[in-house]
Amino acid sequence: MILYYFNTLITPNRVKKPRRNILLWEKADEDGIKTALIKSQTDIIDNSNDVNKTWDKFRTTIEYIMKKYISTKLISTRNSHPWINRYTNKLTRKKNRAHKKARSTKKSKDWNRYTKLKSACQREIRKSHDSYLQDILSGDMKNNSKKLWSYIKHKKQDSSGVAPLKDTDTLLYSDTPAKAEILNNQFHSVYTKEDFDNLPSKGPSLHPTMPNIQVNSNGIKKLLKGLTIHKATGPDAIPAIFLHDYAEELEPIMTFIFQRYR
Repeated sequence: MILYYFNTLITPNRVKKPRRNILLWEKADEDGIKTALIKSQTDIIDNSNDVNKTWDKFRTTIEYIMKKYISTKLISTRNSHPWINRYTNKLTRKKNRAHKKARSTKKSKDWNRYTKLKSACQREIRKSHDSYLQDILSGDMKNNSKKLWSYIKHKKQDSSGVAPLKDTDTLLYSDTPAKAEILNNQFHSVYTKEDFDNLPSKGPSLHPTMPNIQVNSNGIKKLLKGLTIHKATGPDAIPAIFLHDYAEELEPIMTFIFQRYR
């Protein structure tokens, strides 16, 4: 019996992402949020010894406050360049209509009109593109560089991700689970198993013992104020900008949680 192995690289069609809700922070009711956080302090800071129960109460309280006092907007994922605005879209549609008409009538005046609209459309798109780049480079690159790296990734011509890999059977694999397994086996093969039963003695330490970490309100507030507000949320779905902007009201709750369950 003859076995044939095939390896193909097929680029799938782009799947349209569903619309999603975003928080409109500029329209948030700041006074309402601060008042609600202060009132919720007594509900969260209780005598419960269950850390999971306290954390669930804290997370659900934050979710309720954001849903009640912060407006949302349903948006769709952009499939065009970010510098394409409403005016350039309008000009592009006008150019396309002129091109369709010129091909239909084959008159010189219609072709001339299309040529002028084509030049104007290219000029406006270049102008919008230059303005977009200027806005990126003149912004806060240290704290918010997402737009710059997104633009650089867009300009790259090579495909992102891990290239196809060969396994021990010398076959080439391109699917993601197989490549992950090959890399995992490779990394696992270079590590050694430590013999914990016969560890050598290193003698007394030359450094003093580290004192216990003290958690206080000033440290908690400093950590909250030091968060980068443009970072994506974690599994808890609490935005960093919320923790940063309302550090004063969250400080007693966070201090209680750290001191009780650290």
